[in-house]
Amino acid sequence: MNKEQNIIQQGDKKFGFSKREKICKRNDFLLLFQTNQVLYSYPYFCRYRLTESKEQKVRIAISAPKKYFKRAVDRNRIKRLTREIFRLNKHILYQQDKFKNYQLDIFFIYSEEVLLSFDVLQKKMLTLLNKLSTDIQIDKE
Repeated sequence: MNKEQNIIQQGDKKFGFSKREKICKRNDFLLLFQTNQVLYSYPYFCRYRLTESKEQKVRIAISAPKKYFKRAVDRNRIKRLTREIFRLNKHILYQQDKFKNYQLDIFFIYSEEVLLSFDVLQKKMLTLLNKLSTDIQIDKE
């Protein structure tokens, strides 16, 4: 099975974004915040947690702080843009063979006071995803 078929098998579609790819449970958030694994790529601050799993899975959550964006419309737009950028570029993480039997939970926090353009956000997200794919070390005992 080639990598593209594997990507399609992991999600509903190659470029889809299903409920399986969202962090929904409170306990998952608490476990994510107990780890000190963080990365930063302006304007995104990211916490991540890697756990063993039967299948390769990447789940995300996104936050836009009310401190910077008082209107819900603006916060929702940031989350929508971030989700769309991740959806289009998640293959970067799924193509890594070292994540084959692991689940990667990622929490993106937008940490800028102004809304940046889609192109700028996409470049920064690509930088962050590449950092994630290269910086995460898996301890095999």
